Amino acid sequence: MVKIFKKSFKSFFANANAMIYVMAFVYFGATLFFGLVLVGFNNALTDFTSKLSVMLQDQAVSIKVEADSLVKILQQNNSVDAFKQLLTDFADSLSIRGENMQREIRAAIDYDMRVFVTYFSIGVAVLGMGFFVGSFLCQREIKIKENVKRGIKRSVVGWFLNAVVFASLLSVATYLINLFPWTAPISGFVIALLQSFFSLWRAAILQRGRKNALSNLNFKDVIGFILINYILYLVGFGCAFGLMALSGSAVIGLIIALPLLVYSKQFLDSYALIYIAKKDEIIEEQASNGVH
Repeated sequence: MVKIFKKSFKSFFANANAMIYVMAFVYFGATLFFGLVLVGFNNALTDFTSKLSVMLQDQAVSIKVEADSLVKILQQNNSVDAFKQLLTDFADSLSIRGENMQREIRAAIDYDMRVFVTYFSIGVAVLGMGFFVGSFLCQREIKIKENVKRGIKRSVVGWFLNAVVFASLLSVATYLINLFPWTAPISGFVIALLQSFFSLWRAAILQRGRKNALSNLNFKDVIGFILINYILYLVGFGCAFGLMALSGSAVIGLIIALPLLVYSKQFLDSYALIYIAKKDEIIEEQASNGVH
């Protein structure tokens, strides 16, 4: 177990350059997202004030929007509902006369909100796509470096096995806890052991094939997998949350720590496969050195 721990710990840091994919695609997606939101906000507000100025020519009301106030308003009202409320409150403050005029203004607000929501939705889609691509390439790079077998067929089999195992364990745990509430701590411990065993079993199937899945897999491996997994979890997520705390700002901290958070998750999601690969490496090394 010590050898696997050393190899796993080393791999966690050796593969850290895979974060470059997360940084590239997520940060690029975030830049486009904020750019689209700002453009949508600007276009919607400009269109609204332009229409309102034309409507109110006969009521001797002048409208002026300072250019540098756009960003300030966006910072103070950073949600779709808040932006709509901003336009509504502004229109109400003008004490507009006439039912028809009020209907036209409400229609203008609804139209410009659709404009803003369109830009916002496209921005969210771009951000989500960047996050997905960055995460996918990050995990792919980890698997390539760790010589983990991969492919569409293996991914589908892995997802299926994981879903079946998780659903089964959850059903058993729920049944036991409902039947015997006092068994919750024991059930949680047993479920953790079973989940770890089935994670390693699934990884062994994907790495070694169905016939050789259980060879050289024992209770010691389950305990080692759990311990190393939690240590790596504490290292990865602990460092990420440490960066967030040191930044002094929740938003800035999240932006800085996001690549490490994503990398840690992707590494740990693949760790059962990595564990099996490392164990096989050790077995091969021992065989080549004549150690039994």
